[in-house]
Amino acid sequence: MKRMFYTEAAYFIGLVTLALGTALMERADFGMSMVVAPAYLLYLKVSEYLNWFSFGMAEYCFQAFLIIVLAVVLGSFRRRYLFSFITAFIYGNVLDIMMKVVGLVPGSGIFPGTVCYVTGLITCAIGVSFLFHTYISPEAYELFVN
Repeated sequence: MKRMFYTEAAYFIGLVTLALGTALMERADFGMSMVVAPAYLLYLKVSEYLNWFSFGMAEYCFQAFLIIVLAVVLGSFRRRYLFSFITAFIYGNVLDIMMKVVGLVPGSGIFPGTVCYVTGLITCAIGVSFLFHTYISPEAYELFVN
């Protein structure tokens, strides 16, 4: 009997593990993945003036900007872009939750930072691999590459 792994489960697991990995990498404070770095920089600058502006909000705002640029460059807006923004919105909210959870992890310094960074890097890779096994619209980064 062949076992089935549903793409909806892969989508959910992928978003959660990707957000957890990103939060762990941010907690390590050793740098961010180049994929989320633009949104992270946006978060750092805007949150100086608007303390309610979160990393997750920066993520889906930046992805909305990318979707608009993609639509302008291609000369059309597709329904898939809207679903991509919904994915970014969900991911941004899960990221904010994971940032709060990971913020509770005690410890600072080189060793805890290294553990957080390596764990976050591996967790991000696992999350991306789960998201590749789904039919649901990816985030704007993947649409841009396509």
